[in-house]
Amino acid sequence: FGIPEPDTLLFDENWKGGEYFRSGCLWRLGKGQVFYFRPGDQQYAIYKNPHILKIIENACLWMASAE
Repeated sequence: FGIPEPDTLLFDENWKGGEYFRSGCLWRLGKGQVFYFRPGDQQYAIYKNPHILKIIENACLWMASAE
């Protein structure tokens, strides 16, 4: 899974086997803003976690603030 180098890296993950993943990234593209977030697998009810929901809420507010 390849993504461009983010303008800002918010979250990253490392596993025992040496795997690495950028799981929270921000980009500014022209007049727009992009937030990429991979919090985990939906089969573990991750989207009911209040911390995850707050991250998503903050991301929406950040993206809406673009001029």
